[in-house]
Amino acid sequence: MQAGKKRILIAEPDPDMLFIVGTALQKAGYSVEANAAGVCILDQENSWPDLFILDKDLPTIDGLAVCKYLRIKQDTREIPIIVLSSYAIRDKARKAGATAFIRKPFQMQELLKSVEKCTNGQRQRG
Repeated sequence: MQAGKKRILIAEPDPDMLFIVGTALQKAGYSVEANAAGVCILDQENSWPDLFILDKDLPTIDGLAVCKYLRIKQDTREIPIIVLSSYAIRDKARKAGATAFIRKPFQMQELLKSVEKCTNGQRQRG
């Protein structure tokens, strides 16, 4: 990873969406780690990203449950989280601890703007 690049971890079950979002974020200058399940986030230790992007409907665990878990964990509670969903669950996402909510389908510019807002001023994590 290049110094100064913000790291984003995306948990998205749709491989096409994962590819499109990941590619757009890489083109925008972010370092992207992508996976189709949220359970791997729960097992991760120490190498936390600068931002999480979580789909609500992950195959192995509910994205809002992952969001809640990240909010109670000492070393992830301050990391911004964007929740994506095709359902109108903005209030549920906020209650789970999401920094931002974006409803699918969305314009990529909307996501990039939200990512920029969430990562602006974040310190680089190792």
